[in-house]
Parts: sequence; structure tokens; C-alpha cells
Amino acid sequence: MANESTVSTAFVKAILLPPSRDRFLVQRRNKRGDRYHGFWELPGGRIQPGESVHQSLSREVEEETGLQVQEVLGQSPDRIEDRFGGQARVLLPLVVVEVMASGPIFGQYYVCLVRGEARDTEEGSSHRWFLVPEFRQTFLESPSPADELSTVDLLALRVVFRDRLLDPLLR
Repeated sequence: MANESTVSTAFVKAILLPPSRDRFLVQRRNKRGDRYHGFWELPGGRIQPGESVHQSLSREVEEETGLQVQEVLGQSPDRIEDRFGGQARVLLPLVVVEVMASGPIFGQYYVCLVRGEARDTEEGSSHRWFLVPEFRQTFLESPSPADELSTVDLLALRVVFRDRLLDPLLR
């Protein structure tokens, strides 16, 4: 039985696609004092109490990029209601990463279709749209990339691209 000091927390990350679905967005982390300040990352953050995964993705994407989530792609429409009136649905993240810090933190990566123009915010700046081959070359194939991608996102995106998990959602 886990004690209360090891309660896990969760965060969501968004692989953002424009309507053309031909590229995705990364940004520079803009939070001063954060150890990943200045690193490239995918937009995202912690799920707040009472928030659904989809609500959290929408909030985090807007806070960090100014973009609006139109749809979380690749999700099952299946929902079920139990005999007590409770509802449940299946979530289909592309990949889940466990960060082994002072307590486990689970990151779920989703693909979101967005609209609008990315803008600098207090949390994200220098937004850049990458085609998949360009991203691979810059961050996955270069032995020492000039610009660093956050460690957790690098791990998740290695799996996403190795297993071609994003392919069905790209045009």
C-alpha cells in the first residue's frame, strides 16, 4: 500500500498540428528560474484538480502558445455510464512517460489540432513549426544538437517517431 507521500501527479503534453496536419509545434520554455528555461519543449503542464485531460490540454496550450485546441485527435468516442450514474471514457495518449522524481509523475502525450497564431507568452516563446524530417534531423539524429530539447519530451518523441505513432494523424 502506497503512503500519502508517494501520491502520483500527472501532466499532459500536446503535439500540436495546424489544420494542414503537415508539421507540429515546439517552443522555448520561458519560465525564469526553471531548470529547463530556454530549452525546446512541447506545450503542456500539470492537470489541475477537477480538470479533465482535454480541459487541461486546452488550458495549457492557450496559456503557452495562444492557440486554441479544436480537437484531440485519435480519441475513442466510447463512453459508458455505470449503474450509479458515473461516467467513464477511454483516453488514448500516443505515449505515457513516467518521471521518477521524488514521487512518480506521469506524462501523457496527445496530438491536438489547433487554430490561431502562436504568440509568445510568459511560459512559451520562439514557437517553431517543424516538418517531421526536419525535427528528426535537428533533435533525434544530430549527435550534439545546437539547441536542446527537454529530456522528457525527447524521450517521448523518440518513441513516437520510432514507432511511427504520429503517421496516421499526419496528412
